[in-house]
Amino acid sequence: MSDSTTWRFRLPSWLPTPADFVEATIEPTGLFYIIWLFFVMLAFIYNGVAIPFREAFDIYDGVEYQNSWLTCDSVADAIYLADLIIIKPRVQFIENGFVMVNFKRCAKHYLRQLNFKLDVASVIPFDLLGLIHGKPTARYRILRFLKFPVMLEFFDRTDLRVSAGFAVRLAKTIIYLIYVIHVESCGYYAFNRIHGLNASDWSIGNQNNNPYIYSFYVATKMATSIGNLPHATNPLEFVFMTVYWLTGVYISAILIGQVIDILDSKSAEKEAYKKLMNATLTYLKRIRAPERDIDMVRTWFNHNWSQQKTLDENMLIDALPLKLKKDVLVDVHYKTLSKVSLFKNCEKTMIFDLICKLKPVLFLPGALICEKGEVGMEMYIVKQGFVEVVGGPDNSIVYVTLKEGSVFGEISLLALKGKNIRTATVRSKGYSTLFRLTKSDFEEAMKNYPTAYNHLKRKAQKMLTKDKRKADEKAKAIEVKEVKEMEEIGPNGSLEIIPDYRKLSKMSMVVDQIMERIKSCRLQNVEKSGVEPDDEATLNEDVSSLPEESVSSIDSEGNLQELSD
Repeated sequence: MSDSTTWRFRLPSWLPTPADFVEATIEPTGLFYIIWLFFVMLAFIYNGVAIPFREAFDIYDGVEYQNSWLTCDSVADAIYLADLIIIKPRVQFIENGFVMVNFKRCAKHYLRQLNFKLDVASVIPFDLLGLIHGKPTARYRILRFLKFPVMLEFFDRTDLRVSAGFAVRLAKTIIYLIYVIHVESCGYYAFNRIHGLNASDWSIGNQNNNPYIYSFYVATKMATSIGNLPHATNPLEFVFMTVYWLTGVYISAILIGQVIDILDSKSAEKEAYKKLMNATLTYLKRIRAPERDIDMVRTWFNHNWSQQKTLDENMLIDALPLKLKKDVLVDVHYKTLSKVSLFKNCEKTMIFDLICKLKPVLFLPGALICEKGEVGMEMYIVKQGFVEVVGGPDNSIVYVTLKEGSVFGEISLLALKGKNIRTATVRSKGYSTLFRLTKSDFEEAMKNYPTAYNHLKRKAQKMLTKDKRKADEKAKAIEVKEVKEMEEIGPNGSLEIIPDYRKLSKMSMVVDQIMERIKSCRLQNVEKSGVEPDDEATLNEDVSSLPEESVSSIDSEGNLQELSD
C-alpha cells in the first residue's frame, strides 16, 4: 500500500485569481480604457478609409492584394469583437450618484444602451456574401461605419484627461478635414470610372499620374476653393463639379472655422496676460520709473508666465468645492507644514485650514524676501529654488541656504509684543517660488481655534526664550574663552582670535568685547609702569591711533584678522 503525497501551492495574495479577471470592471476615465479606445478608433479609421478606397479604386482591389486586405479586415474585426464582448460590458457607470463596479450591473447597463445595438450591427459578417462573387467585396463591410461613436468617445475622454486639450480638438478637426477630402477623391475617381476614364479631356484617364494622388489633389482644390480645376465638357460633368464644389466648400469652411476657434481659444489667455503686462509697463513708463525697475517687472511677468501660465494661481482651483480644494492642497503641502516646529502636534483640521490660505509668490534672483529690522507679517515656505539667509556688510555673508520645503518667518504670525521684528535678511538666490501665509489670513483661520491660538502663543514665547538663552550661553562661553586666552597670552603677547562668525548671532557685540579686552590690557601695562594717564580720554581713544598695537579688521569672508603689538 503506497502513500500518496498531495502538493499544494499557495498563490501570493496580490496575484489576481481567474475569478478576479472574470468579474473585473474598467474605469471609464482610466488610462487603460483610453488606450483601448485608441486601438478601436484605429480599426474604425481603417474601415472608414479602406471601404470607399477599395470600392472606387478597383485597380487596388485585385487578386494580388486580397491577402493583404483579408489580413487587415480580420484584425479590425477582431478588435470590434473584443470591444463588444470583453471591454464594453465591463465599463463602470454612475447611478444615483454612486459608481457601479459590479460586473453584472455594468453588463446589463451596456445591453440597454444604443451603442450596444450599433456595436452588434457593426460586426455582422455581411462581407461573407462576397464569396458569391468569388472574392471579398468592400461594399459588404459598410456596416463597420456604425462604430463611429467610439471615435467621438475617444476624443472626448482624451480631451478631458490631457492638459493640452486644444491639441486633441485640433487633431480631431484635421482628421475630419482629411477624411472629407479622401471621400471626395474616391467619389471623383468612381465617377470617372463609370463615365469613362478617357471619355473627355476632363477625365482622369488622360493624366499621366497616380490615380489616387491626382484625385486627392483635385478634391483638395475643390474643397478649399483654390481654383484652376479641370474644365467640364458636358452637363453631367458640370453637375458633378458643382455638387462637389458646394459640399466640399461648405464642410471645409466649417472645419477650418473650428480650427481657427481652437487656436484662438488657445492663445486667448496668453493674449490677456500680455495685455496686462503691457499696460503695467506703460504705466511705469508714464510715472517715469527707473529703467532698471521696468526691466525687473518685465522679467517677473515673463518668468511668472513660464511657471504658472496665469497671474493668480489660486484662481485655477478656487472654482472647486471647498472640500475638494482642501484635499488637493493638503496632499501637496501637509507634509511640509506639519514639520514646522511651531505647528508640531497641532490639530490636523487647523493645519488643513492654514494650508488653504497659502498663496504662491515668485521672486527674481537677488530679490529681498524680508529684511532685518522690519516688522514681520508673513511666513514663507520654499516651493521651488533656493533662498539665502544673509548678513554682514552689504549682506555679503551667507549664513545658510534654504532649499525646497524649508520654512521661515513663522514666529512673526503670532505678533508677540516686540518679538515680530525680523532678525535676519532673506534673499532669493535665483528664480524661486515660495508659498506665503500672511498674518491676516492666519488670524482669520485661527478664529475657529482660540485654544490652539493661545497654545501657539505660549509655544512661540517658549521658543523665543529658549533661543535667547542659547544665544546668551554662547556669548558667555565666548567671553570666558577670550578671558582665558588673554590670561595665557599676558599683557605683552600677541592675540589671534578667529571666531566662526557664521555661528554667532551678534557679530558687532563680539567685536566690541574684543576691543574692550584690548583697552583693558593697555590699562594694565600703564599701571605696571607707574605712569598715570593725563585723563580718562587717553584710555578711551581709538585703538587704531596707538603706535604699539594694530586694530583688528574683518576680511571679506567675515574672519577677524590678527591683532599684534
